[in-house]
Amino acid sequence: MYEVKLNPAEEYVILPVRVLEKILRYALTLCQERCPAERDPEACIYLVKLCKMLGLGQPPCVEAEYENFSVETFRNIVREIERKYGMKIHEFLRRVKVRGPKSLEENTDYMEAEFAIGVLQLLGKKIEVYIVRGSELKIVKA
Repeated sequence: MYEVKLNPAEEYVILPVRVLEKILRYALTLCQERCPAERDPEACIYLVKLCKMLGLGQPPCVEAEYENFSVETFRNIVREIERKYGMKIHEFLRRVKVRGPKSLEENTDYMEAEFAIGVLQLLGKKIEVYIVRGSELKIVKA
């Protein structure tokens, strides 16, 4: 057993894994239907991490495009877009935002760039997720 350091200012939810699995399966369904137009980098990171921890499989994009959601994968996406348009990623994002995309491909690259930058910013932060048995959990105050 290990000691978990929690942020005293943060609020936490404790729920059975079976409930979390139902929520994740529902989220995976929404993910398949609405991605990439409505994706949220932070939600995607949690979804990928939790699904892996619980053995629920991965969202389709992980297997098809993003491998294991690694920093290197998203850095490669950024480098490829920078190479393709001959400018730094933030310049590309600013330019397309101001004038709008000129093509479907540019719009897709814009969405990919926004997502990659968002994921890279969040992957730098340590996101702790714990799964413990009820017998190993002690709640002092609820």
